Amino acid sequence: KRYQRFTVSQRIQHIALMLSFIVLVVTGMPIRFPKNDVLRSYYLALGGIDIMRTTHRVAAVILIAAWIYHTLELL
Repeated sequence: KRYQRFTVSQRIQHIALMLSFIVLVVTGMPIRFPKNDVLRSYYLALGGIDIMRTTHRVAAVILIAAWIYHTLELL
């Protein structure tokens, strides 16, 4: 037998949470440690510190929106 564990809405929420968290980690570390040579070369390769900050903020908004939507759906 097969059981459906998550609805489509819950799957989308979890994907949004996972992807936004990963993006937050990947963009947050170079922002937090800009003098580290490895991380500095990393954010320069991805477009510079301004793009990393913008990407980080967008990912944070997605994470918060998914959390709020998830909470409202539970209520």
